[in-house]
Amino acid sequence: MLHLSYKSKLGLLYAPKLNSLCTWLVVLFIIMGSIRGILVINFNIPPSIVYPIISFVLLTLSVYGYLKKDCFRRSQFVILRNLFKINLLLGVANSSVDLVLGIPFSPAVLYLYIAPYIVFVFLRVSTHYLKLVVIVVTIVIGYSVIDNFLISLSGPGGSERLIEYNLKLRPDSSGGLGTTAGTYFRVGGYTGNSHDAANILGMIVSFFCISFMLKRKFLHLGLCLFALIGLTMTQSATNIIAVMFTVSLFSMYLLVRKPNLSIYMYFVFAVLGGGVLIFLFWEIMTIFLSRIGPDGDWEGMTKQLGIDSMISALPYLLVGHAEGFESKSIHTEIALLGLFLQYGIFHTFIIIWLFWYPAYCYIKTRSICTEALPSLAAIFFCFMSLLHYASMFRVTSVFLFFVFYAICMNSIISCSDKSKLCRITMCKAGS
Repeated sequence: MLHLSYKSKLGLLYAPKLNSLCTWLVVLFIIMGSIRGILVINFNIPPSIVYPIISFVLLTLSVYGYLKKDCFRRSQFVILRNLFKINLLLGVANSSVDLVLGIPFSPAVLYLYIAPYIVFVFLRVSTHYLKLVVIVVTIVIGYSVIDNFLISLSGPGGSERLIEYNLKLRPDSSGGLGTTAGTYFRVGGYTGNSHDAANILGMIVSFFCISFMLKRKFLHLGLCLFALIGLTMTQSATNIIAVMFTVSLFSMYLLVRKPNLSIYMYFVFAVLGGGVLIFLFWEIMTIFLSRIGPDGDWEGMTKQLGIDSMISALPYLLVGHAEGFESKSIHTEIALLGLFLQYGIFHTFIIIWLFWYPAYCYIKTRSICTEALPSLAAIFFCFMSLLHYASMFRVTSVFLFFVFYAICMNSIISCSDKSKLCRITMCKAGS
């Protein structure tokens, strides 16, 4: 009785779970958000139909989350609701100023202002369904990237097929394969962009690698290595390095904070698995190194980072609207810097806090909530990926990001409740 009454008192069921039909519909739409290209390539539906419909459905779910946000009354969610509200109000203000400055409204900003509310929908979906989303996206995006890569190796005919493939996905693009590293083309699978595919696969590698160390399921290791192969084939050096840093950091945290022999052993398994892949496919697995060597695109990556450019950008770092004032500094490839230049220091810090909020909740639990670490690793990777392109704000990545966000919040809430329940039980037993 203590468990049931305490669970009810805490409001662990912060909102009723969605019924089976609604759950499967939400799962389907989340998956399609990341693999939407499959409808264009395999079913020949024009992207001008597929992309707007999927974006509309997902944003509609976000609006529904906004309408249902008050169902979540725990203190953690009250703070989260306020962060979302401030972000939305500042977003409306920034968009209004941009309109005055002559910048046309871009629907893409809705992924930053409205999309976060979809968390309140995902929180009502059972966690194992959300993990199913991650598994399906892993298989489909990983397969499409590897398939693209193999096509690119089939000679001139293969490169022409790949150009046609990309043009089909993104008719408004140049149609080329973009930058190449050595003799290998950069591929993006169903996303049509190597950075977007790498962003998705980077979240997945981070998630499943830490999951494997904690839960010791070889399915997680297999999915991790499969995603890792696809990630290296995108040749997105920034995302690959961000994954390496994320996995190393979280692995060290686990080994230090939870010194457990099984974790050490499975950490060794993960390292050996990665080592075997690198040994067997050395040339493929190390392609990205050519992009961080002397022949890498350093000029593009460091664009607008000169001293004169940064000094001229100082006013925009404070108040934003660099695009509206036609500042050249806005053309930087560092997405995090671009956020400061466009939204100003205050709004950007709100955005950062919003995306880092699960980490704040994790720290507040004052205990090692291992269940939250895999999804927290995926969130951390996404933040690191902002050191280059802003792929995480694309429809293919942003809703998947909030899947990890919801998994993390669910895990933290569960750990917090178990900890409080344990303390109450011990107090009652002592009295």
